[in-house]
Amino acid sequence: MTFSTLKPDASLRKAAVLMRSLDADAVAALLARLSPAEAKAVRLAVRELDEVSEEDRALVAADLRRAASPAGPDAVLAPVHRSPPAASSPLAGLNHAPPEAIASFLKIEQPTTVAVVLSRLAPSRAGEVLGHLPEELQASAVDRLAELGEIDPESLNVIADELHAWITKHAQESRRKQDRRETLAAILQASPPALRRRLAGSLGEEEQHGPLTHLDGPPQPAPVRQPSPAPSRPPAPRLPFSAIESLPAARLVEVIQGVDHQTLVLALLGASGSLMARLRSLATRKQMRQLEQSITRVGPVRLRDIEQAKLRLAESAARVLLGKEAA
Repeated sequence: MTFSTLKPDASLRKAAVLMRSLDADAVAALLARLSPAEAKAVRLAVRELDEVSEEDRALVAADLRRAASPAGPDAVLAPVHRSPPAASSPLAGLNHAPPEAIASFLKIEQPTTVAVVLSRLAPSRAGEVLGHLPEELQASAVDRLAELGEIDPESLNVIADELHAWITKHAQESRRKQDRRETLAAILQASPPALRRRLAGSLGEEEQHGPLTHLDGPPQPAPVRQPSPAPSRPPAPRLPFSAIESLPAARLVEVIQGVDHQTLVLALLGASGSLMARLRSLATRKQMRQLEQSITRVGPVRLRDIEQAKLRLAESAARVLLGKEAA
């Protein structure tokens, strides 16, 4: 007996068993293919489902094999009556947006908001976006996705407006960066070889692996820099950067306030997901979005500048813990 010949209740239960048997990515992809009415019915069945036995899983697998026909997998959920085609979702255009741009917006959103956006994307694009999110947010979003109910159209429009504005800014910033790189490449290409090599050696890693890689001449070794003179006073104490994320909330706030905004932005480039999660729990949504935007907009930067910023943040942490005033 296939799903298509069962009563609706039995069919929904088997669909729920199937959902319980799949991994998170497969669940997200399958739910994204369903109409709102189907998805709601299946999510309700999943919530009401008791423990799933191996016998249940085997029966579902057998029915799926028998259902493999020209009718396709849609026959599995045939008893769930499809709603009339809904109006085009305000998030439909996001299927053509870069997944990393969508993810950069969702990283500081609540799991429910992430689930709403993923449910409106094509399965392949939803999976790509999910892969760009922090692991803890991935798990929470998939949980919400399995329980997602009907979405208020007004709330959906608000999310869509904010996300489209973010994508537009991301695209504009990407174009500006590309234009700057191309202009810089053209200037260096027209420069004398000696000057070109000297200037190219001082560029950030991003430019050295970008449009400047076509410049002629073999790569030059990095100049040997003489060590800086010994400081006239003892170096400022500092903590290992990795220890900062484990500081108590009040101390972490003091540490952040002990450095300027640019230093904080550079220090957080490539920061761990756990540190960013701590900051999200301490900052307002507006503050965190501004910080994320600043990090996203960072242009060419030298590795030593990033390391110097991390050292300053670590020194700020040491001053806080030792009760010293910031220098």
